Amino acid sequence: MYALSVFAALLSVASALPATGTGVTVMPTIGPCTATIYPHGHIIASPNTTAVAGLQLTYDGATLTDSGVYSRWDFTNGGVGVKPDCGPTYTWLNIDTVAPAYMPLFWNSTQITKTWSGAYGQNLVALGTSTYTKSDTFLACKLPASSTTKTSAWYLFLVTNSLITLESADSLKALDTKSPAPMPDGTVGGPEPTPGPCMDATLKHAHIVATPSTTTVGGLQVAYDSATSGRASLVSSGIYSLWDFSNGGVGQQPDCAPTLMWLNIDPNIAYYPPLYWNKTQITTNWSAGYNQDLIAKGTKLYNTTDTFIACKPLNSAVKNPPWYLFLLTPSSVALASAPSLKNFDTKSCVKTRLTVLY
Repeated sequence: MYALSVFAALLSVASALPATGTGVTVMPTIGPCTATIYPHGHIIASPNTTAVAGLQLTYDGATLTDSGVYSRWDFTNGGVGVKPDCGPTYTWLNIDTVAPAYMPLFWNSTQITKTWSGAYGQNLVALGTSTYTKSDTFLACKLPASSTTKTSAWYLFLVTNSLITLESADSLKALDTKSPAPMPDGTVGGPEPTPGPCMDATLKHAHIVATPSTTTVGGLQVAYDSATSGRASLVSSGIYSLWDFSNGGVGQQPDCAPTLMWLNIDPNIAYYPPLYWNKTQITTNWSAGYNQDLIAKGTKLYNTTDTFIACKPLNSAVKNPPWYLFLLTPSSVALASAPSLKNFDTKSCVKTRLTVLY
C-alpha cells in the first residue's frame, strides 16, 4: 500500500512576462482584445527540493500535476482567481474551513476565501483568520493504491499549525499514511465540495463544547438525547453542524437545508430549567456566535447567565449515561430540592460553560 506522501510545499505564482533586457516581445492579441499583454502564469509548487517541485495547480480538485492552469490571475479583494483573456474571472481558489485541521483547497465560481495574499512572482499566503493562523505552507498528499479513484494527482491542504496528527485529521481520512509513494505522473482528478449549487459545506461548522477543559465535563459536546425525546446532553461525540443564531436562537442547521431543531430553555421551570431540543424555536433570548460562549439573557424568571450545570441521572439503566444540561439560575433552592432535578444525582452536578468551537 502506498503512503500518504506528504510534503510541505510552497505555491508560487510564476509569471510568463519576459525579463528586462531579454529582447523577447509579448505581442498583443489581434483585434480589440489585448489581454495577452498582461502577465500569464502557472501556480507552481516550490522549493525544488520536494517531490512535488515544479508541479502545477490544476482545475481538478485543486491538485498538483505536471500540466496545470496557465492563465491570467485575479488577485483582487484577497482572492486568487482564474481570469481568461478578455473575459471575467472564471473560478476562484478557496480554502475549505470546515475541516478543523489541514484544510482542503477547492475551486468555485464564487469567491469564498478573501484572505489570500498573492501576486505574480510571489508565494501564496493564507492570511490569518479566526479559524487558522497565517500560513504559506501546504500539504501535497496522494491517494492510497487501494483507492477506487485511479489518479496520481497530489491533493492540496493548507497547513494550519494544528496539534492534530495527520493520521487523525478528518480531512485526510481517505489518504494513506503508511509508506512512501511514487512520484506523480500528472494524472488529474480530485475531490470537490458539496455537489450542485449548495455550498454550505464551505461554511462554518462547529461543536458546542463544555468549557473550561479543567472541569469533569470539559471537552464533552452537546448532543440530542433520543432516549429522553430530545433533552440536551453532553457526550464525547456530539452535534457537528452549521449553527443558526438568528432571532436570539441556537439552531442546528444541516447543510443545504433549513434549520432542523432549536436549543431551548424550559420556559415553565423557574429553578434550574432543563435544556432541550425542539423543531420550534421557543427560546429567543440566547446571545451566541462562533467561538463564543452561550449566554441566556435575563427574563422575568432568571437573570443573565453564561453558566450551566451538567448532572447524571439516578438509577439509569445505561451503564454510562450522558450528562444532562440545566441552566444555572441564582436561587435559594438547593439542587436536591429542585423539582427539575428530582430524578438526577445532584451530587454529580458540575458547573460548566457552553462554547461554540470551530
